[in-house]
Amino acid sequence: MSEEYRKEVKINVDVFNEFVQKRDVQTLTEIAILICFDKRFIAYRNYLLSTWNNEKARTIFDKIMFQFVMQVFEQHIFLKTSPEMRDHWKFFCMKNNAADWAQIYYDRKLDLKLKVYIDIEKRLHEVKNILFIQLGCSSGREIFHFANLFRNHEFIGIDSFQSVINFCNDKYNLSNLFFKKLLLENIDILMNECKKSIIIFSSGTMQYSQPEAICSILKKIKSYNAELFLLEPLSSEGRVNFNANINSTYRGNLAFNHRYKYLFNLLEFKEITSEIIVTDNEMVSEFYYHGTSN
Repeated sequence: MSEEYRKEVKINVDVFNEFVQKRDVQTLTEIAILICFDKRFIAYRNYLLSTWNNEKARTIFDKIMFQFVMQVFEQHIFLKTSPEMRDHWKFFCMKNNAADWAQIYYDRKLDLKLKVYIDIEKRLHEVKNILFIQLGCSSGREIFHFANLFRNHEFIGIDSFQSVINFCNDKYNLSNLFFKKLLLENIDILMNECKKSIIIFSSGTMQYSQPEAICSILKKIKSYNAELFLLEPLSSEGRVNFNANINSTYRGNLAFNHRYKYLFNLLEFKEITSEIIVTDNEMVSEFYYHGTSN
């Protein structure tokens, strides 16, 4: 593919600037294909990918090219490779900006009127001796809120990135709150031999798990009789036939709409709450699920 475009597109600064100024979509897409596949431009491709959540790091030219390179990368590399390689690319894109992302969420106001927070607080009141685990703790604000209110329970926030764990350890200091670098796929390490009631909370985290891994993660939660609170964004396309969907669908930006309803029924979770919440942004909704394993 790159050989074809190498013959048709002459790459130099003047040509780049001309296409950028004209916003020639077809030509910019062709250049993006060249950047993604031609060895001469791999370093630039990787640089753009490393700015995945850091627009400030991009020049004006980078900002224009990023959307085209990302689109080509997703369609022709990310989605056409193995689950292991998709995870590799996900970590590559996110690792440099993970702590910055945590800071963004840390600076946002926590909306404690959300149903998921109200339901979690109710369960923390009702149940004694809980191990509460947040998958993808990010800024740590959510788990800190609960840990601060319920000092009698143990709280562990996990994240895939050490920079996020360092961020949280710098921000919070409670005797019942801990942060640990751990992949979601290894959640059983924390639950193994645990004698406490287990509550798992995931907010916007599982969307970045690979479709091939999501069933295994839920099976582990089920096998330890854990209670699950899940809040996940849904694209407008993801809402279509959501309850009947048996396959994960790619929603863009390295994230998936997973087949949660199908998997919860398959694994025989006991549903307490299951609803799609329409947000102010009509293009994005949220799926809220609260269920138990027994």
